[in-house]
Amino acid sequence: YALTGLMRAFPWHAAEGQVYLPADILARNGVTREDIVRGRGGPGVDYSLKELRALARIHLRKLNDLSATVPAAIRPAFLPVALVEPYLRVMERRGYDPYRTIVTLSPLRRQWTLWRASRGR
Repeated sequence: YALTGLMRAFPWHAAEGQVYLPADILARNGVTREDIVRGRGGPGVDYSLKELRALARIHLRKLNDLSATVPAAIRPAFLPVALVEPYLRVMERRGYDPYRTIVTLSPLRRQWTLWRASRGR
């Protein structure tokens, strides 16, 4: 959930001169902090964010594999995780611009997703 949140907040962080994405992933894709804060995206930023989305999905799969072991009393704490995949899909739509696209879900979609997760679906 945290990785997805960092990617969703990318436009605001970049505008404020803040870079919270993993330095090793950025370096591997030839991206510097200056590139990000100056709005020079290009393929390196796109590849870095794609790599982070893949990493978020790996963590999501691990959590799903372990979900049966989570005690019922604390399952509600994990409800926000149900929003990860829908947010990642928004980031993969045609026309997505990490500097300008606000990654959000409609209030109805968000509530529906959380309700379904609360019901174990």
